[in-house]
Amino acid sequence: MVAQAYGKGNVVSVRRSLRMGLWVVLAYWVIMLPAFFNSERILLAAGQKPEVAALAHGYILIGQFGVLPGLLYNVMRALVSAIGRAAVILNVTIAMLCLAGGGFGMMLFFSTSNTTVQTIVPDEMRGRVMGIWALIFGGMIPFGSLEAGAVAHYFGTAATLAVGAIVCALAAFVTLIIVRRRDAQLAAAG
Repeated sequence: MVAQAYGKGNVVSVRRSLRMGLWVVLAYWVIMLPAFFNSERILLAAGQKPEVAALAHGYILIGQFGVLPGLLYNVMRALVSAIGRAAVILNVTIAMLCLAGGGFGMMLFFSTSNTTVQTIVPDEMRGRVMGIWALIFGGMIPFGSLEAGAVAHYFGTAATLAVGAIVCALAAFVTLIIVRRRDAQLAAAG
């Protein structure tokens, strides 16, 4: 329906079809909510072991939050494919996967660096050091965003990403040298 309406130039029909698809997906999700919440009973009635049903119920309760966004994504993907712009979906999907990987890396870095700082700092200095750590990692992020925006404005996005990658690589290299030097000093002293 969308492809035909789009081909005829009937934008109202395209919007109507999209809106109907979104409403159908939302209604389906609402109808399925009782099944999500009662999944343990359903699994027990289907003959599953109680411990398996309890574990599966926990996973289903967590997974239910991904069902609606997934269904909405499929409606939007169908729309974009119907109007002949499927490359947009590929680019968005790749970008989402990259963002998910970047977010995982960021969370891993923050938790690891926080733990490392807390374990190597003496007890009497831990509060002060963690205050400085929080200021640097939390308070400097807006300034970095402002700087990246200014550089992107004058030099372009590609140059900004390249400069950011080089700065991160240099910082990692310097950190590696410092950590190795510290480990060598600790090994020599101990």
